[in-house]
Amino acid sequence: MSFIAGLTGCCIGLLTKLYSNSLRKLPYMREPWEHLIYMGVGGFSFYYAKKFIDREKNSLRTMLVDLDREDVYGTQDKKIE
Repeated sequence: MSFIAGLTGCCIGLLTKLYSNSLRKLPYMREPWEHLIYMGVGGFSFYYAKKFIDREKNSLRTMLVDLDREDVYGTQDKKIE
């Protein structure tokens, strides 16, 4: 799934540059090295955002499992609902 996030970021980076050129009424593929920079930044940011979200999900999941295992309410037989 990280590949798809990176690919999506690359596409959004490319489309951002194309849209910027079209708003300024310039040729779409003017300065193609900027397209590569935008694609790289977009891919990098989306890839690491996906990685961060996955890490936070795993952290939250382990925290909830640990919380469920320990006796939060001081009772051993039942939990207060």
